[in-house]
Amino acid sequence: MIIALAQVKMDFSMESNYQKSVQMIMEAAHCGADIVCFPEVQLTPFFPKYQNINATPFVSRLDDA
Repeated sequence: MIIALAQVKMDFSMESNYQKSVQMIMEAAHCGADIVCFPEVQLTPFFPKYQNINATPFVSRLDDA
């Protein structure tokens, strides 16, 4: 089993972060990875380092598709 670890600089666009993640999955698969592991908040900026940020635009719900 080949495990790929993905780390990428995220920005404030969830769509852009999603596209970066998809590209990394495709690249890892091309290199033979069976599993790709991402940081827990790969689609959003890492909030704790920003004080007083409104995180509402980055909320995802289970029924979002």
